[in-house]
Amino acid sequence: MKSKDLRKVVMRMTDDGISSRQIAKELRNVVSDRTVRRWQHLYKRTGSIDLNVPNGRPRIVRTKQLIQKDDHKQRRKSFAYWVRKSLRKKDHGSTLFTDEKYFGMDGIYNRQNDRAYASSRQEADAHGGIHRLSKFPKRIMVWLGACKEGLTTPIVFKPGETLTHKNYVDIVLPHALAEDQRLLGEDFIYQQDNAIPHTHKDSLTWIRNKFSRFIDETKWPPNSPNLSVL
Repeated sequence: MKSKDLRKVVMRMTDDGISSRQIAKELRNVVSDRTVRRWQHLYKRTGSIDLNVPNGRPRIVRTKQLIQKDDHKQRRKSFAYWVRKSLRKKDHGSTLFTDEKYFGMDGIYNRQNDRAYASSRQEADAHGGIHRLSKFPKRIMVWLGACKEGLTTPIVFKPGETLTHKNYVDIVLPHALAEDQRLLGEDFIYQQDNAIPHTHKDSLTWIRNKFSRFIDETKWPPNSPNLSVL
């Protein structure tokens, strides 16, 4: 009997309420009890015994997709036109891309990938089997710049500290200017996104006075992290 015919028999007998062990016995052990159980599980889950369907848990997590609004798409097109018209080829290698990111102090735990191999639960717990999380975990913000010549020295903020226009002007921008000059010399382009501390009037005044060229908030399109090397 072909595998396809066997699966049809198993589906019919499953509908009749026959157990996997009895089905395997009726089929004279052409297929094992374990295989019949697997087929029954697949049949109850999907309504068929399609061996092309992967085993295991159904996929419940997917990569986040950035959904662009029509206005954002138009801003991206306008930015692309501006780059082609206004920037020279060598300018692409003279741009310092910058951004900030929060990092949780509890670390990252992936229950699918982080494993502890042990003979008992107690042994597993003693070798990292328990991952403790704080109810209100602190986060650390890190600022970093990247360009063709390499990475800037990062700025690590104090735990719980957030970015404001004040510490952006007092700490981040002077550091960015020094790192720009170290990596790219005097002729560079400074890039920042449209976060509120970046577009504050005091921040923009400092940038206009100190940086020879920069991509301002009217040029850089919102919700476009894929345009930055960071």
